[in-house]
Amino acid sequence: MASVRSSHPIGQVGPRRRSLLFPVAVLCVAAIVLETAAVTGVFGLANGQTRSTGPSGPDLNPYGERIVAIGGNITYAGPARGYFPALNGTSLCPHLCPETPLVWGTDGSNGSPEIGVRFFYNVTNVGNRTANLSLPVLTTGGPDPTLFVLETYCCYSAVNQPYGELLTVGPQFTAGTTIGLEEWAFTTSVIPAVTGGNYTLYANFTAT
Repeated sequence: MASVRSSHPIGQVGPRRRSLLFPVAVLCVAAIVLETAAVTGVFGLANGQTRSTGPSGPDLNPYGERIVAIGGNITYAGPARGYFPALNGTSLCPHLCPETPLVWGTDGSNGSPEIGVRFFYNVTNVGNRTANLSLPVLTTGGPDPTLFVLETYCCYSAVNQPYGELLTVGPQFTAGTTIGLEEWAFTTSVIPAVTGGNYTLYANFTAT
């Protein structure tokens, strides 16, 4: 905006300057009104930019149940024994459990809300030969042994990449190999109350 020169002292405004300031003030006020109206959607301009968030899913844990333990159990098929001591009746979540299942997203197959727990553990083949380890079969303590579903992801040490590969078959371990695995135990069904309170999960492996 061009400056207006005046011979009046500072703090005084003559008639000519008043006549120029009035229309400028009117224009400024009009600009503010228009901008405010556009932002607040008075003219309908903002309506196309807002997204509707649909209703939230059902509460899958209405009783506040927690997972108090996740135990690893292993069965050896064949003469070899003790190759995977980390899975022999040990806890797979010593630093995590007890844990309240958290909302992590939706089931990709049908869009159902799902809640669960992620946990990580390392498995080492301490034997002197190559051994195969099955994917774990999950059972749940409580009224419904099939309440939780388990998915296994691989592997930070076996292939030197971040977790993210969903396994469909169990990994193979050469002698002395350590593999880090991620498990995602989740449910799309409501978790019922347990009389004694809380749940224990069991990850059952087979080694050959």
